[in-house]
Amino acid sequence: MACANNVFGFELFQKLYYNDIRKKEDVIILFVHWYLTKSGFRCIGIGDDTSFDASETGTELLPTEWSSRPNYALRYVRDSKLHVLLGIKSDTDLLLNFMRHHDNSVLNIPFPIDETVSALHGSLEVIMPSYQTILRNLQKDFVSAICSKDAEIQTTTLNDERSSEMGRNPNIYYNPSNLNRPRVNRPELDPGRVGVRDLDPFGEGSGMIFDPFDTRRRQIGRSPAGLGVPGILPPYVL
Repeated sequence: MACANNVFGFELFQKLYYNDIRKKEDVIILFVHWYLTKSGFRCIGIGDDTSFDASETGTELLPTEWSSRPNYALRYVRDSKLHVLLGIKSDTDLLLNFMRHHDNSVLNIPFPIDETVSALHGSLEVIMPSYQTILRNLQKDFVSAICSKDAEIQTTTLNDERSSEMGRNPNIYYNPSNLNRPRVNRPELDPGRVGVRDLDPFGEGSGMIFDPFDTRRRQIGRSPAGLGVPGILPPYVL
């Protein structure tokens, strides 16, 4: 018995399009359409026209006359991007091409018709005995491939935007704590301004570092008597 979680909704599609299924290729297209809608794609009609309104939301239903031609062409949207599913029949195979309009990439899966579909109607196990393998192929070669490509495009776009922004402002993403802090104007820390206040009492800057009126001015190379010798106090302390 088919896993209900994996194939939920397909039986309803079988009943809804019972009269539209006239050949084995129709079964394959119906199954692929069901899986695409299950994965978030919505159909906006038949054909391979690449012009579309980005506001179109699409539907889970197949358009009228979807199975009336030898080959298939169905248009889908997802995340406001157009995708076109083409089914091209050869003598023994149905080749599905899934094209993304915005980057012109093409994904494809070949289906050997008689090996894939055993009957037009019946349970999924009867009409498509290898449906589990087909599910894995659709997920890997169509849905996951589309999602990974979209992620690559988003990452590339984001990196390009960051590179462009860094080109305009190199410091926007490089912000070490010791480089981008606002500088504080501290004149008193400028060694070149020491003594300025003595020359201009109303100006900024530090005064002299010694008292010019101190009569006990040190002589170069000498220290006050007894300084640094244990037990002896400087004369001016006594």
